[in-house]
Amino acid sequence: MAVLRDPVDRAYSNWMHLWVDGLEPCADVVEASARERERIDAGWAPFWHYRGLGMYGRQVADLYGHVDPERVLLLRYRDLVDRPDQTLDRVCAFLSVAPGLVSAIPTDNSRPFVTPGRRTRTLGPVIRAGARAGALFPPQAWRRLSKPLVLRLQGSGDPARPKLSAEQRAALLDPFLPDIDLLEQVTGEDFGTWRGHREGATYSERRGAAVQA
Repeated sequence: MAVLRDPVDRAYSNWMHLWVDGLEPCADVVEASARERERIDAGWAPFWHYRGLGMYGRQVADLYGHVDPERVLLLRYRDLVDRPDQTLDRVCAFLSVAPGLVSAIPTDNSRPFVTPGRRTRTLGPVIRAGARAGALFPPQAWRRLSKPLVLRLQGSGDPARPKLSAEQRAALLDPFLPDIDLLEQVTGEDFGTWRGHREGATYSERRGAAVQA
């Protein structure tokens, strides 16, 4: 099973996750994304590959080269948000297990946005240096030690995340366009909604809109 999310939304969410935890040094998602090649050459871990992780076309094409497509269930993240119970029943049917097992839908795990400033300039480098050193020890050790620093960094966070502008989305989208074409060719599905600009929103806001609808 694979969940496919709008690659621009995925990249922005990925960047946001790392930024608010102090692990992304670049305060501009477009600039951070454009640095991917040099970061890969420098040995940055895959979680910082904002473009590569969203290149679903080449990933699915490679998967289908090893696994019969009938054995693969492709889900859309938007369906998980808008119709979680129905989508999870599709998963149950695919796995040949009884549907209707989900009794509650959890809330999202989004973090408050941390505005660039003295706090990010001071605590961010400390957190990133600690993460590099922590890689030499058991993961739980660094998570325990870093928690107070991350909480302090997020202490002044704004629960309202800034939305991507049309210009930002266009800049982030451009590298994905050939891969979206490939994804459509490989799957026979339409992913045209990913090619245009739309206002972003949090998981909770989209869930609320779906419930009201």
